[in-house]
Amino acid sequence: MNIKSFTLALCLLTALELRSSGENLYIGDTSAETQTDTLTRGKFSSELVPYFWDDTTAPDGKKSIRVDWDRKKRFIITEPPVLWYDKWISVADTPDLKDNETYTFSFYAKASSDNYPIILRMLPSAGQFFYVAGETYDKNIKLDREWRRYSYTFVVKIKENAPRKGYSAIFNLTNSPVGKVWYDAIQIERGGTATPYQNSSLMNVGVSLNSPQWSNIYSPDDPVVATVHFNTQDNEAELQCRVVDYQGTIIKDFKQTVKGTNEIELPLDGQRLGWFKITVELSSNGRMTSSHSANYIKIAKPADIASGIQPFAGIINTGGFDYFEISKKIGAKRVQARAEWGARYHDDIETSPGNFDWSALEWRLKRGKESGMINKLLVSPFDVPDWYFNKEELAKARKRNCSLVLDADKHEHWRNFIGELTRRYGYMIDEFELGAEDNGRLGHNDYYKSLYPAEIKKNSAGNPFLVGGKPFDDLCSMVRIGADEIRKTHPGMKIGAIRPSRSSDVDDLLFAKEMLKKIGKDFNIFPLDFYFYPFDFGPLIQRRRAKSDGLIAVYNDAKKITRDLGCDQPIYMSEFGWFPDARFPDDSIYRREQAETMPKDFIVARVAGFYAFDWFIGFSGANGNFQKYSYAAMNQNLKIQSIAASYSAVTQVVENVTESKWLTPDSVTRIAVMRKHDGKGVAAAWANNGYKLTLPGKSIFELIFGSDFIVTDLMGNQIQPVNGQFSLSQAPIYIWHKDFKQLSEILANAEVEMTEFCDIRFQMVSENTGKLQFINLSNSKDFEINAEIITDKKKIQKLINLPKESVNIFDIPLSHDSVKVKVQATGNKTVIRKSFDLDILIPIAYGSKVANLIASPDSRDDIMPPDPWVPWSGTADLSTKLYSSWDENNLYIKAVVQDDLHFNKTPEAPWRGDSLQFAIDSKNDGALYLPSPAKPLGPDDLEFGLAMGDNGKSHAITTFGKNICLPDNYTITRDQKEKTTTYELRLPWKKLGVKPYKGMILGMSFVIFDDDTGDGQSYYIAIGGGIAGGKNPALYKRFVLK
Repeated sequence: MNIKSFTLALCLLTALELRSSGENLYIGDTSAETQTDTLTRGKFSSELVPYFWDDTTAPDGKKSIRVDWDRKKRFIITEPPVLWYDKWISVADTPDLKDNETYTFSFYAKASSDNYPIILRMLPSAGQFFYVAGETYDKNIKLDREWRRYSYTFVVKIKENAPRKGYSAIFNLTNSPVGKVWYDAIQIERGGTATPYQNSSLMNVGVSLNSPQWSNIYSPDDPVVATVHFNTQDNEAELQCRVVDYQGTIIKDFKQTVKGTNEIELPLDGQRLGWFKITVELSSNGRMTSSHSANYIKIAKPADIASGIQPFAGIINTGGFDYFEISKKIGAKRVQARAEWGARYHDDIETSPGNFDWSALEWRLKRGKESGMINKLLVSPFDVPDWYFNKEELAKARKRNCSLVLDADKHEHWRNFIGELTRRYGYMIDEFELGAEDNGRLGHNDYYKSLYPAEIKKNSAGNPFLVGGKPFDDLCSMVRIGADEIRKTHPGMKIGAIRPSRSSDVDDLLFAKEMLKKIGKDFNIFPLDFYFYPFDFGPLIQRRRAKSDGLIAVYNDAKKITRDLGCDQPIYMSEFGWFPDARFPDDSIYRREQAETMPKDFIVARVAGFYAFDWFIGFSGANGNFQKYSYAAMNQNLKIQSIAASYSAVTQVVENVTESKWLTPDSVTRIAVMRKHDGKGVAAAWANNGYKLTLPGKSIFELIFGSDFIVTDLMGNQIQPVNGQFSLSQAPIYIWHKDFKQLSEILANAEVEMTEFCDIRFQMVSENTGKLQFINLSNSKDFEINAEIITDKKKIQKLINLPKESVNIFDIPLSHDSVKVKVQATGNKTVIRKSFDLDILIPIAYGSKVANLIASPDSRDDIMPPDPWVPWSGTADLSTKLYSSWDENNLYIKAVVQDDLHFNKTPEAPWRGDSLQFAIDSKNDGALYLPSPAKPLGPDDLEFGLAMGDNGKSHAITTFGKNICLPDNYTITRDQKEKTTTYELRLPWKKLGVKPYKGMILGMSFVIFDDDTGDGQSYYIAIGGGIAGGKNPALYKRFVLK
C-alpha cells in the first residue's frame, strides 16, 4: 500500500502503523471495541444519521462504526435544508485544548466505493457563538474501499469567553452519495504530525442496554438488561457495575475480576420506577483506567384522558425532530407546532414570493394527531417574509436587532396566508396562537420606541413598553384578521394571542392589558409565557429559587385583567421551564433539583386554575448545548435525564382533574388535593427536609391494611410510613385515595411536624444595638418559645409568645462579633439554632466633598458571574472606585468606572448596557422585611439605574420606590481619553425619609454593568448583594456615618 501525503496536513497512512507510541488526548474507547459513544456522540450528533456497530471489519481490534448513508430526510424542515442534524455525525468532543496551539486529528476510514466523498469538519464544541471568524476548518476527503488513515492539522482558535475549549470532529455527509462508510481509531494529539494510533487507554469498558432507541424508556414490565463489554489486553482488572437513582442512592452494585475481551449480561429487572444510571468501571492496581455509563427510565403507562376532560400536560420539543412517540410515552398530551410564514432562518412556508411549501408543517401536525396529541399551532405576526417590507426600513430595524410589524396596506397577504393555512390543516389543529412574546417583540422594540416615544408607558417595575402608535394598531389588526379567517371555516376554534412573556420579577402585564383593551374579545383563550427568575439551575445561582406558589399569583393577576376588561378567557401556560447548567448532567444536584421542582409547577398550576401547562423545552435534537445552560430538559448528550421520569409521574397526578383544594398548614408545607373525574382523590405534599406528615390514626390503618389508599414517592414508587409518619422534602409525595372528599378531610386534619416552627432574623441598629425578629411559620398553631441569646458570653433568656402567623421583635445589646440564638417551643422536641455574624460596617466620612473611598473592586474575583467564560480582560476592561460622604442635608456618592468601551443602546432600561444600578435601605430595616413577589423591597427602600446612552444623554430610571433621582441630583460624564465613566449622586436625606446622625447605619448596594459589544451587558461588578440575581435588601452592604 502506497503512502500518499498532502502538504495541507491531510495524510494517508497505512494500517501497519497502528501500534506505536503516541499521546491520544481523547477520553474513552476510541476504537469502538467496548462502546460506540466515543465515536458517535459528539456535540453535533443527533442520532439521525443511521450508524451501526460493525464486528466484521476494523483496522484496530474487531469492531468499527458503519454508516449506512441513504440520504433520507430525517430532520423535517422546508427546503433548502440548512441545518446539519440529519447529515452530520461527530465523534466525542476533545478535552479543552490550548488556544493558538497546533493539534492533529486522525482516523481510519473506508467506503463501499472508491473516491467516495465526505467532508471532515473541525468546529469548536462550544458552538457557533464562540467561533473566531475564518477559523473553522473543512477538508474534502475521498475514501477508498480499503482502510486508510487520514489526518488533519489545525490551530485552535476559540473566543476567549467560550464555556468549553474543545473541538468536535464531524463527518459531514451532505454531498455524499448513497453508500456505506466505515470509520474507527480516532486520535487527537498535540503538534503537526499524526503519530501511530494508540487507544486512549490500554483497557476499556462500555455498557449498552437492550433498548432500540437512545432514550432507553421502559415500562414496568419490560426487562432491563445491560451488556457490559470489556477489553483488558490480557491483563487482570476489577470490573465494577453500579446503578444509582436520581438522588445518587445505590440501587445495585456488582464487582468481578475480568481478563481479556468479553461481555457480561447483567439483568437490571425490578418494579422500581424512576430514572437510573448504570456506570461501569475498570480498575487496575487500585487506579481506574476506563469508565462508561448509560441512563434509562422506568415509568408507568400514561394516564388515559377521560371523556370530556381537557388534557393538561404539554411539552414543547425542538421542531423538525420526531419526538412524538417518546413524548407520548412519558405522558405528554399536548405538543406545539409552529407555522413560520417567513422567518429568514429555515422552515419558511412562503419560500419565495408566491411560492409555498407546507410539507414540514403538514408532517408535524400529522405526527401530533397520530400520537393522540392536542396540536397547538403557533403563528406569529412577526414571522413575515422580508419581501413584504421596505428594504431600508427593514435594515434600520435589524441594525437594532428589532422586528417590523406588517403595514396595514399589506395585511391582505396575512389574511390569505392564515386563510389557506386553516383551510388546509384546520382539521388537525386544536388551538391557534396568533402571537408569542409580543410584549417583547413590540413592547420592547427599540426601533419603534425611537419613532413613537409618546406611546411609551412604564409598568409597575419601571420597565418601558410601547403600547400605542401605528405598529401597535397594525399588530392588533393582524390578530383580528387572523382570528376572523380561522373562524370562517372553524367557528369553534380555540384562538389565543399576545402570549406575553415575563419581563421582570414584577410584571403587571401592562402591554397585554393595552392589547386586550383593543382586541380582547377577538380571541377566546389567553396564553402566558412566564418564567421565574433565576430560571437556571447551577452553582452560580446566589439566591433562593422562587416557589411554585408564585404560579397562583400569576394566574390570578392574568385572570383579574381579563375579567376587568370583559374578556374572561380561559388561561393556560403556553411556555414555562427551568434550565440546568449544561456542565452538570445526570445525577448532579442541579438535575436533581430540576426533577423535584418541575412536578410542583404542574401541581400548583393545576390548583391555580390553568387549563393546560406546556413545558419548555422537552426533547432537543442538538446533542450539543451551545450556551452555558442547557435548554433541553429531558435529554442531554443524547442521554435521558431524571426530569423525564418525574414528568411521567406527575402527569398521572394532574390529568383528569375536575376540582382541587390548596392547603398551607404553615409557611413551608404545601398540600394540593385534587378530585379525579371518577370521584377519586389524589394529593401532593411537600415541605423542607425533616418535616413529617402524620395522618389521622384510622387513615394509617387503611394505608397499611387497605387497598384504596396508597402513598407514592416523586417517581411513583409506593412508600410506607415510619412510626406513623411520612417524611417530607422538596420532592413531593403523592397520596391516592378512593374518595376525594374523604382525602380532603384526612389531610385537613393531618399533623405536620415542623423542623423550623419559627424564622429568626437579625438586624444591626447601631454599633452597640441589634434587633431580633421571631416569626411564627405556622398558619394554625400558637407557640410559646424559650429563647436563649448569647452575645459576647452574655446569656439572655426570654419567654416569647408567638400566636400563629405573628411576629415578635425586640432589641438586644451588642458587644462582640456574633449573636447566637437557640429556641425551643414548649412541648416540641425540635431545637432551632442560628448564629449571626455582625455586619462589617464601612465608614462614610462627614463632608460635602466626595473623597472617602468606600470600595475599589478591580480583580477577577469581583466579576460576576464568576465563570471562566466571562470575557473580562483586566482592570481596563472593567473596574471601579466608589466614594461617599455625608452632611446634614445630603448623602453624596461618586463612582469612577474604568471601562474601555462604553455602550448603552437602551438607557431607558439602563441595566441592559453600561450603567450603574444603585439600591439603598436608608432605615436599615431590610433584614427584617418580609417580602412578597410583588413587593420584594420595603416601603422605604429605593432602587434606580443611571446610564449614559450612546447619544451622550444621561438617564436615571427608578425601578423600585419613589423617584428621588431627579436631573438636579445626578451627573454622568464620559472621558473617552481616559476611558472612564463617572457617576455622581446627591441624595437629600429628606427625600430618603431619615434624619442623619453620627453612628447611623444604612444599607446600600451597587452594580456596575459592562457591555463591550453594543449587544447588551454580559457581566458586572457587584458591591453588595440584593440587586442582580434577586431583589433582597437584607443582602445590601452596611455603612455607618462617621
